[in-house]
Amino acid sequence: MFRVALLATAASAIHILAPAGDPECKMGHRSFSATPESELAVCCPSYCGKCNDYAGCEAVNGQDSQYACCASKVQEKVCENNSSDPYCLGSCDSKSAPCSLGMGATFEKPAETSASEDCGEAVGEFKAECEASVKSVAPASPTGGESQWKGIQERKDAASSADDAKFAKNMDNSGRGGTSTM
Repeated sequence: MFRVALLATAASAIHILAPAGDPECKMGHRSFSATPESELAVCCPSYCGKCNDYAGCEAVNGQDSQYACCASKVQEKVCENNSSDPYCLGSCDSKSAPCSLGMGATFEKPAETSASEDCGEAVGEFKAECEASVKSVAPASPTGGESQWKGIQERKDAASSADDAKFAKNMDNSGRGGTSTM
């Protein structure tokens, strides 16, 4: 009997700690519009599969779901459009889906960032930093960073030469009706 009471208490504690709403519609599906700044966004329950006026939205899983899954019908029932109705659908801040996410914010493109300004230079800078890192390891030692970097470059050149030779061989074979070995 004590175990049952303990489990019931734990279950109710979890329910109390659950968030009151879903302000970002993470537990459902968000409606999207071509003009988000002029139309209310709504959140439909996850069982709907999506939140728009798709064929069959009014009878998902065999139940009357038009005011849960059809975005235009949910928009009609939200409190922003129907404040006189005591059963209007409230904001997702305080309620789970179906609910209103409010008016969409206008997106403004951010200023260009440093990452996009020097996009082509990033690889070269990374390689230079790698080289400096490797060469800084015991530079005076015969097995130090300088010789290790030389070994890395030799292996890279050998791999590149092997790839070039394999490519040339495949091109010769393909020109004579042969098959590729890649």
